[in-house]
Amino acid sequence: MYHLDFVPEYFNKSLEDIRIKFPLIREVIYAKKSEDTLDLIARLGDIKEDELEQFAKSLKNDELDLPLVAFRTELDTLNADKLNSILKIRFRKKLFILNWLILQNNYKNHTLINSMKKLCEIMAEKYPDEYKESIFAKADYWGKDTVLRVYDFIIKEGLDIGSFFKKYQFLEKSKFAYDFYVKYFTNTDKEGILNNWDAFILAINSYVVTESATIIDTYLKIIAPPEYSPEVTNFIEEKYGTDIMNGEFWELVSKDSKESFRKWLYLKTMESFFGAGNQIIPFFTGYLYDIKKIEYIQDAGVLFVFFDNAVLVDVRNDKQIGYLYKNREFDKELERFLSIDDAVMREWNIAYDKILDAKEAIIDEKTSDIYSVSYAFVGRLYL
Repeated sequence: MYHLDFVPEYFNKSLEDIRIKFPLIREVIYAKKSEDTLDLIARLGDIKEDELEQFAKSLKNDELDLPLVAFRTELDTLNADKLNSILKIRFRKKLFILNWLILQNNYKNHTLINSMKKLCEIMAEKYPDEYKESIFAKADYWGKDTVLRVYDFIIKEGLDIGSFFKKYQFLEKSKFAYDFYVKYFTNTDKEGILNNWDAFILAINSYVVTESATIIDTYLKIIAPPEYSPEVTNFIEEKYGTDIMNGEFWELVSKDSKESFRKWLYLKTMESFFGAGNQIIPFFTGYLYDIKKIEYIQDAGVLFVFFDNAVLVDVRNDKQIGYLYKNREFDKELERFLSIDDAVMREWNIAYDKILDAKEAIIDEKTSDIYSVSYAFVGRLYL
């Protein structure tokens, strides 16, 4: 009994890409070829060596893939040699390309790898110039550590992913490509992500939570929170939520990345309070990693920005000045503020008689429990 090792499930996933990128290739659905292939194998035993060329030439154009499919069976040496001869006689470049496209969706399958090696030998003999420009001639990589070797090769060539994939006929949505994206985007820098933005967005949308978390973790580490792309943050919020203490995704994200995302949430809270694009927000970005917590009490219109030993309070009646409280003074007013049951009626009480302007504190070396801080140079200097 012959054993046929077909991979229709993987092939069908790439069929749409193949149609778009390579419209001249006639599609071969391997699952439908089993009966014809078995018939071809059965006939091999009756074919003599001097009859191979005539037999090969008798094959119809839509049968030219059968010898290739037959290589994925358990054959004896004699029949394997006959198939090899038939392939050489009626070889077409489309078989080389088609097998390469199929291999990408099951790139660890040993029968597909063996078929590819056989086709490489014939391609190198019949079309040497074109073969020299293929990925197989330039990077002897197929086997162990395939993804790593392709990664090393793309770095060596200095190409972006889009140009590299186009040059060597990689499919953007193949199993190989998805594994390659993980390798690439977890070992790249800021420039590597920005120069391959389309591939990066495709990658984070294409994975189960484990791979997605791995790639996004790198992004959160190497991109500064003020520079986070809405395309990425919207994806995180919609798919995984913003509660960084809960959920499988956030458990897979590193502590540093979670902290960076927390800082972005602080910026978002400030945008809700001050308004997106407000010039006050950049004032806080310089202190982003000194901020321990931010709370926005929407009904009362009050923003609390917590530092180690002080809290900056901003109220809506004056958006150009914040009030910097020492912790003990803040705690006293906070207790009174929270004691009011109706949040709508709450109002933060500013004790103007205790306030010292930050400029005076710097120039005259005075101290107080509350300072007024302008969102300009003096306030920045004081903080």
